[in-house]
Amino acid sequence: MSELIDLSNPKEAAVLDLLALAIAADGHVDTSEIMFATDRIKVLLGLNEANDGDLVREIGAKIGECIQRLKTDGTEFFMQCAVANFETAEEREMVFALCAALVCVDGHLAPDEAEFLTQLRVLLGMSEAQVLCGVVGLATQLAQQNAGCCCDHEGCDCQKD
Repeated sequence: MSELIDLSNPKEAAVLDLLALAIAADGHVDTSEIMFATDRIKVLLGLNEANDGDLVREIGAKIGECIQRLKTDGTEFFMQCAVANFETAEEREMVFALCAALVCVDGHLAPDEAEFLTQLRVLLGMSEAQVLCGVVGLATQLAQQNAGCCCDHEGCDCQKD
């Protein structure tokens, strides 16, 4: 099988490392987390034509390797090494949002996952206000996507007819 993820690229490797940390944060690996990670990695790396089965297997193997390294290197060191690869505010915000979405994909936020996100936020140099603004922005997008118009369409600029 050819490598679909270029781990010689430090940013790609760092994203995968942080996703592995996010997946392992609550002590177990959930299938929905692996599938979410696979979908996001496909988008981020432009692998839309990649075979899902091959990509899932490769990501699963890489995450397994990351989790094994966690046991020897320790979480904080592992996180510091990964975070050092993100130079811009946009990259740091993107990787935080990706990890936050991943830990929530199984429908709940465990205390260990919340601690992971707090540690990640601090290491990325993000303030609580920055994270809150990101959450509000995402909530606004979701509300706009899912909201139905409750007006009578007379004099309304919702553009629903």
